Amino acid sequence: MSNKAIKQPPIVLKIGGSFFTTLETSVCTRNALLETIGILQAKHQSVVIIHGGGEQVLKRLNDLGIASVRKNGLRVTPDEHMPVVTSVLAGELNKMLVAECAKYKINAVGISLADGNIATCEEHPQDIGAVGVPTAKSANLLN
Repeated sequence: MSNKAIKQPPIVLKIGGSFFTTLETSVCTRNALLETIGILQAKHQSVVIIHGGGEQVLKRLNDLGIASVRKNGLRVTPDEHMPVVTSVLAGELNKMLVAECAKYKINAVGISLADGNIATCEEHPQDIGAVGVPTAKSANLLN
């Protein structure tokens, strides 16, 4: 039998955009989550974090005077909104999370579904603009 450790599949965590709004006020929650991820990483366990940020996107749109419309409870995202959406999600929030991880000595990198052929997206069935339903494609970048 080989002495090589068996590679475990990554643990995938989904955090909501509220994580970012509580960075200043909820230190205990943040510490517990990031400390746990640091412990897992130290034990050679890969962790993938998927984050939200809808409220931050909405706030930015409002700050820019851009109206946001909902259809059946879902935000409609016209193509014209995509520069703001990607700036907030893939830029600001993604890099804020990477910076927070660094404070806990977590080796982190921030990417989006648009990177590395990770996924393809089909248009959302409720016709809500530039919103897609992702399907996994290639895990090469993640691996």
